[in-house]
Amino acid sequence: AVTLFVYVGLEISTSSWATTFFAGLGEGVVAGALATAGYFLLFTLGRWFAGPVVDRLGLMRMVRLALALAAIGIALTAWPTTRLAGFALAGLGQSLVFPTVLVWGVRRHPIWRPELNAVALGAAGAASMTVPYLIGVAVAGLGTPALTPLLIALTLVALGVTFSLR
Repeated sequence: AVTLFVYVGLEISTSSWATTFFAGLGEGVVAGALATAGYFLLFTLGRWFAGPVVDRLGLMRMVRLALALAAIGIALTAWPTTRLAGFALAGLGQSLVFPTVLVWGVRRHPIWRPELNAVALGAAGAASMTVPYLIGVAVAGLGTPALTPLLIALTLVALGVTFSLR
């Protein structure tokens, strides 16, 4: 539940704050809209095409690699010339985490399938309402450039939580 909460909060915060991030930096909402589109394009392609790699690399190994890729993408948003690519790369990195963790849970505990799905939906719902709000409050107090380190920190927390999973 903690893994899904942190991850879904990260995913929604990354995708939902892109336009505000670009506007807040004076780069305009069109650039933010393009960043959001790039995020969701690679997010979708990642789920379609990188999904089969999960069985070859292992579920948790793939989640960890994906989160490391997302952290690199988010780090790229610190520089104007790499912001669009950074959001797109973050989308690719975040694309596999949520469904992969669900599959991992069902494989590890097949008789708990209904309970795992309920926990996943509950964690996702709670995270989608709280984490982006808290990120927004922090950015409002610290300034727009704070979005990048806040999202990197949240990505590292999500990555760290995966090591608590057996």
